[in-house]
Amino acid sequence: MRKREPGSPTCGETEEPLDDVQGLSAYLGTATSWIYARTRYSSENKFPALRVGRHLRFRRSEVLRWLKDNSAAK
Repeated sequence: MRKREPGSPTCGETEEPLDDVQGLSAYLGTATSWIYARTRYSSENKFPALRVGRHLRFRRSEVLRWLKDNSAAK
């Protein structure tokens, strides 16, 4: 079995860093409660969150795409 280089992406990963709830909240200028509320909805158009253990993590590019697709001013 071949060893993976430290820091190199594995199957399907990107090198984009993941934000935690507080980091995403600061970036978007929203309350953390707004983010938690969006992750609780289970619909076909779910807020893009990853679960790492019991923690939520977010890719900014996916969140920005979700916000663009779900903006009220379509």
